[in-house]
Amino acid sequence: LVASKTLKSGMYNQSHENQEVNVPHHNAPLSDISMNENLGDTVSSMISPHSVEIEELQSMVMAMHLKETAHYSCPDYLARQKDMKHNDKTLVGSTDRHAISGKRSLLVDEFCREQICEWTFRVVDYFKINREIVAFSMSYLDRFLASYDCERKTFKLAATTSLYLAVKMHETRKFNNLLGILSDLSRGEFSVRHIEKMERVMLRSLNWLVHPPLPSCFVGHFILLSSRQSRVKPKIVRNIFDMACFFTELAVFDYHFVTKRPSLIALAGIVLALNTMSLEVLPSTSRTAFLAKIPRISPDLKHDSDEVTDIRSRLWEVYQRSKECENDKHGDTEDGNSRRISTSSPVSIVSHT
Repeated sequence: LVASKTLKSGMYNQSHENQEVNVPHHNAPLSDISMNENLGDTVSSMISPHSVEIEELQSMVMAMHLKETAHYSCPDYLARQKDMKHNDKTLVGSTDRHAISGKRSLLVDEFCREQICEWTFRVVDYFKINREIVAFSMSYLDRFLASYDCERKTFKLAATTSLYLAVKMHETRKFNNLLGILSDLSRGEFSVRHIEKMERVMLRSLNWLVHPPLPSCFVGHFILLSSRQSRVKPKIVRNIFDMACFFTELAVFDYHFVTKRPSLIALAGIVLALNTMSLEVLPSTSRTAFLAKIPRISPDLKHDSDEVTDIRSRLWEVYQRSKECENDKHGDTEDGNSRRISTSSPVSIVSHT
């Protein structure tokens, strides 16, 4: 672990021994944990017939939709940071007006968030953790930043804590001394005590809402409902699922999607996945029938709605700037691998300019 310099250098460039880190204080009320079932890692059972009743799936999707709108929405917090001149007291770690003024240039931006996300994917891939953990972690971090304006050092602590919390809540494997591992990855910048203290602050800030409905979870439910009521071959359904989830992972990187509902991101990913297949593999009639079976949980959840179209366009732009796009192999096959998009780790997807 100590030798894993790649993981350490991604987010931490210097050693900061024995430094105090300012952890925010917040008195948000506590609430019950909202539970969520995730189908992201159950592709095999998803395609098997009659494992879950259609009515039950529709009820799950509706419950997830209520959660995403009522409890897990996130505002454009970076836009708010630009208007901090008249709200200096929200800057975490600064109590002096003069210090606040000097730290404005150190506030987080889209590039900082992208680098943190990239680092989180590296850690998750290194330890062979479920990659959905990154989406959970970034959801915690984004919603936390919607309440606090952090300078960059505290932002890194919040990101480390978000990853710790996501692994603890959603990873099935148990890790010995996970806090110690993450503290070591910070190269001494944050101690175990810092992470533990930030965890308590973050949970209060999030109102203990730590089970967000992820885009990949919506993808699983949507595809399960569609595949049950269509005649698309199971192998093609599996490819649709893999490619749609890949697009949802791309969305985790881009700040543009922070304010977008997970269900809309999921639908846009499914449409893009369908569009990567040739007409010989998946005829137009089959695509239309497949999309028609996705439940209309809201008026704008239509594949041709303005918002879904905007999300599709942005996702495709992100994909075209990715290394995966350069490495993709094209060519049609009968088993559904037409214009196969790589679903490997999108750690370096966006070109830094």
